[in-house]
Amino acid sequence: RTIMSCNSIMEDASAKHMANGTNWIDKLEIQDRYRCEKLTEAFIDAPEISVPRWIPKENRDLHVFVDASIRAIGMAVHSRRESNLLSKPYLTYGKSRLVTMKRANNKSATAIALGTRIIEFLRQENTVENAYLWIDSVDAIHWIKTTYKVKIYYQ
Repeated sequence: RTIMSCNSIMEDASAKHMANGTNWIDKLEIQDRYRCEKLTEAFIDAPEISVPRWIPKENRDLHVFVDASIRAIGMAVHSRRESNLLSKPYLTYGKSRLVTMKRANNKSATAIALGTRIIEFLRQENTVENAYLWIDSVDAIHWIKTTYKVKIYYQ
């Protein structure tokens, strides 16, 4: 109802502006000012609307997708529920971060570190059966699998 009132005020103001040739910085007429005050009160008194994020509890798998570009890294966490009827993914969490020039050479490793941290956090908060970390960087996968001594990555 409040949004409808807002639209009607804007339409009326726009029509008056077009008809009278008034500027947007001109003072409002008394009845328009009164309507705006009532609308402001309605917004202040409106009840808070919240939509809780529902994450299913049964047979839950986490799929964490990480990727790195030249200047940023990003991550998306999907929670997948499997039941007898269907399997449905839910976007649970997302994050992005700019990469500094100092760390530009190992941005894939930074993305992997961010992904593993969020997996550990979500495992502490929820019951997770399986967690999968997805990355498309062959170099980063090779770096992780290497058995010989390589330069240690610090973050």
